[in-house]
Amino acid sequence: MARTGLLVLKDFQSVSSISNLLSQSRGHIQSTLFVKPNYDHVIFNSNELSKSIFEVISRIYSESDVHCPGIDVRVLLPTSETPKSEIILSDDSSFLSNHNSVLLHTIPNNSFTTIPATQTSPRYQQSCLGGTFDRLHAGHKILLSEALLVANHRAVIGLAFGDLLNQKLLRDLILPYDQRKLELEAFLHSIHLSNQKTEIVPIDEPFGPSITDGQLDVMVLSSEVEGAISKVNEIRNSNKLDPLNSHVINNGEMVQDQKVSDLKPTETVSSSAGRVGLLGTLLKPVLNPKTDDRPYIIGITGMLASGKSSVCRRLEKLGAYRLDADKLGHLAYIPKTENHEEGPAYKGVIDHFGEAILDENKFVDRKKLGAKVFGDPNERKKLEQIVWPAIAQLCEDEIKTAHANGSQIIVLEAAVLLEAEWDKFVNEVWCVHVPTEESVRRSMDRDSFPEEQVRKRIDAQIPLAQRVQKSNVVISTLWEPEITQQICEKAWNYLNKRI
Repeated sequence: MARTGLLVLKDFQSVSSISNLLSQSRGHIQSTLFVKPNYDHVIFNSNELSKSIFEVISRIYSESDVHCPGIDVRVLLPTSETPKSEIILSDDSSFLSNHNSVLLHTIPNNSFTTIPATQTSPRYQQSCLGGTFDRLHAGHKILLSEALLVANHRAVIGLAFGDLLNQKLLRDLILPYDQRKLELEAFLHSIHLSNQKTEIVPIDEPFGPSITDGQLDVMVLSSEVEGAISKVNEIRNSNKLDPLNSHVINNGEMVQDQKVSDLKPTETVSSSAGRVGLLGTLLKPVLNPKTDDRPYIIGITGMLASGKSSVCRRLEKLGAYRLDADKLGHLAYIPKTENHEEGPAYKGVIDHFGEAILDENKFVDRKKLGAKVFGDPNERKKLEQIVWPAIAQLCEDEIKTAHANGSQIIVLEAAVLLEAEWDKFVNEVWCVHVPTEESVRRSMDRDSFPEEQVRKRIDAQIPLAQRVQKSNVVISTLWEPEITQQICEKAWNYLNKRI
């Protein structure tokens, strides 16, 4: 199977069979499929282009998500350079000239008709557009393609970062700016028109260069934001710049999301839907491979009041052994009793903090201990140095016992999993995710703590974005309980397949 391939279409009518052609191509391609439509009978000059070009490109991308999942499909434009590919596929034998080629069979759809080539759309000198462009999907590719098609010389792409991302759904799953930029550059480089310049500029506010660049003359938008052009031109007018024309992509229609899912934030293809689809899947390779002499351990992390316990209970019902490190933490510094041996951290805590922290029964009074470490980072650090290794040992003892009793998968719930660096002895880290503001609201409701105290506790934790970056799997409890259950089941099923 080839990593890259080129699908050459006989004519525009081939697009009527594009779902079938893409499905056949998928069996030969691992990574990237370039599609080259036949533009021989369309208008494409410096002043105008046939609207049917937009229609054909949109149709190919819309079908690619369903019929070529996991394949990076890129549709070449009229003057794009044809890339070198490991295999050529076509529905026309005249395009196949060597052994690395495959003839595909078409099943024409007679109901498909393209817009007459004589119906045209204007071209301009310089275009602009903006977006998050997180994990390029069909909608992005249509938007970018049309921005290049309507511009003779220059296309400026604003790439969102910083505060502009704060209101995005599952914002912490958005790829870093530099990674998004690299993917965007690679896509643009592979399809851009000859003699055309493309620029990617960072934007941290909604309008970017559209309100400051006097050389631009058209703004490319989707129908959901086409009203923005009036605000853009109002600001350009105040800046003494000529107004921009607007070009609405895909003839004003949004690309419908045809993938089957019980959880879709919108019915159209979007980055938000893509990020939701990542929940429960493996986002990065496992930390430690499975071994026969040890159970498979999932470390569960998350911010305050994110729903870690809820997720662990659900995984327990699915078959995991649940280990609560926070509960073991209470046993780490208890005195010897009839039911328990002395906790491994008991003596160390008393030696450092003094007997004044004990109650009348020689138990550590957590309120007294808390008063000594709250607001004093050095004392809190010392407590962690004493208690965390003791908790780790208690966890290890219970893991061995559970494994001896037949448990094969253990979920370790630990609020300080990453802070204590316990991720080193688990196989995978799973992050239970809700936005920080949701954590604040839940904690205030659950614990009746004042907001200031809640925010101080959250500020003392590893930031949410950093937790996500360190995690193999992300689960969200943001929606209804049945949705959380679906995500947990999805994560559990994928886990069992890979181990």
